[in-house]
Amino acid sequence: MHKFIYPVILFTLLGKLSLAQVSEIDLKTVPFSRMGSYMCFSLLQDKDDKQPLIYLRDVSGNLLWQWNGVFRLEVLEIERPVAYEAKASGTVLTLSTSNGKVEVIFQDTNTVRFRGSGVGLKLTRTLFDANSYLIPLPGLQWRIKMGSKAEYAFTRLKGEIVVSGPQWGVRSFEHRTEKPETIVINLYPGNENNFEGVLEQYTSGWKIRDYKNTTFEEELAKVNNELKNFYNTGAKTPQEYEETKKLAQYVNWSSIVAPRVNMTRHGMLMSKRNMRAVWSWDHCFNALASRSNPKIAWENYILPFDYQHEQGSLPDIMNDNNVTWGFLKPPIHGWTLKKLMEKPGIVDENKLKELYPKLAKWTEYWFKYMDDDKNGIPQYNHGNDSGWDNATVFDLGFSVESPDLCAFLILQMEVLSELAQKLGKKEDEKMWMDRSQALFEELIRHFWNGDKFVSRKTFSGQINKKSQSLISYIPLILGKRLPENYRSKMIKDLKTKGFLTANGLASESPQSPFYEADGYWRGPIWAPTTYIMVEALKECGETALAREIAVKYCNMCKKSGFGENFNALTGEQLQDSGYTWTSSVFLLLLEEYVSK
Repeated sequence: MHKFIYPVILFTLLGKLSLAQVSEIDLKTVPFSRMGSYMCFSLLQDKDDKQPLIYLRDVSGNLLWQWNGVFRLEVLEIERPVAYEAKASGTVLTLSTSNGKVEVIFQDTNTVRFRGSGVGLKLTRTLFDANSYLIPLPGLQWRIKMGSKAEYAFTRLKGEIVVSGPQWGVRSFEHRTEKPETIVINLYPGNENNFEGVLEQYTSGWKIRDYKNTTFEEELAKVNNELKNFYNTGAKTPQEYEETKKLAQYVNWSSIVAPRVNMTRHGMLMSKRNMRAVWSWDHCFNALASRSNPKIAWENYILPFDYQHEQGSLPDIMNDNNVTWGFLKPPIHGWTLKKLMEKPGIVDENKLKELYPKLAKWTEYWFKYMDDDKNGIPQYNHGNDSGWDNATVFDLGFSVESPDLCAFLILQMEVLSELAQKLGKKEDEKMWMDRSQALFEELIRHFWNGDKFVSRKTFSGQINKKSQSLISYIPLILGKRLPENYRSKMIKDLKTKGFLTANGLASESPQSPFYEADGYWRGPIWAPTTYIMVEALKECGETALAREIAVKYCNMCKKSGFGENFNALTGEQLQDSGYTWTSSVFLLLLEEYVSK
């Protein structure tokens, strides 16, 4: 029995960049993948691993919140695993030893191509299903049935291969306690001291393909060109941010999945690491950051509207396997649309005709179904509806009337009025503008307490007087519509009450008794609120402060990467990593505020 030598994996977060792509990514935080693919490679540690190892993962929604390491990768020398160094650029994953290397590329969205020289490669299936088994085919090909999961086909192109595993249904139904017979693919160098193979993922109806009609180098050139062209904006970037910009672009490009089952269009997942789905306000920031690619920008924006409920609500979460309406997300879609319309080529008249009734229905939903006390002011029934899941304004319980919701609806109705004007709907144009103005007056009357906007419990009007949540300042997005004394008071608060840290705007002031460094929406800095507040300050004429916050945010990302959120005081990334609304907001702020 061979003694296993587990790999020591070395990574560098950022290296020198080529013109086309980021030269090196950190597989501990950012998966190696390709636009459109439901596969990626990451550094993971399974239950029985002595240390983290490289895994091929399945990011399908079928495995959301579950272990998704499908195959473990190990480098072989004389038929046993040895230590290797793993490095990934935007398009090539390389596993190296002193005697040789294995290279991995995405030949297309569903196909991974391996080649090696001087060493071999071991693929071990680690995602078990009670109905997993092998189907050998003529010509050194195997279908790998994965039960209810996506399925795979492996083809040897060069070298020697040994495949083992069950050719019937696995009997164990609980792979964490009773490990069934596994599937192992061993590739060894042949007479020419090299090997090559292809692993293809499919959902149904796989057909035998001829992979020898193109070379590894030709396929690599194609993916290099795709990545190079995706963000080919030509926008000038300060040199100090160039590396981080390329990494942000890679994160976004590689996090897009292709249409499949419930994914009706291309969608940018929040992450291919943990949060492997699309949420119905997260997608707005990713759409905005994709404006240089009009097709992707529009598809990311419109995707939730494909699943709009008959009553008008948008789904909370979408992935290829499932769509859920359990919670809502704030109606920032009108605000987002207006920004998309600023760039020619994204939203034409036909798209406006398609969207107008959907956006109107989404707006009406809040007034028809989210206003229990019938006072004309919509509510959040849960913190998750707001996007600020556990913010302190919800500590007294639900439901809550929050000023940010009114602000977003005021802007959304203004945008609907503008769309109605463009589409020749004169009566609608006036109706939406009148309703927008009426809600603005209610915002002032109902939420302003003389110092700031406050959130109130539905029916009772009770407020959490100790809350120091940044959500109270979101109405600044209304800009100069607000009275000047309101604006100046709130902007002074941002500067003097602890919100503005060395890294940006904290979601709960560090001076608050409820502040938590890693408390989700009770302290950390977040991408969406940063961008909204920067835009709000610009609308208020506070351009210097807006740029200051933008620079702080970009510097934080340059230092710490693209976390789901950040410690407000240290800038350390928190929660999930390789997070797309974080990289998207970095790209937006870099272009709109820092590079100018």
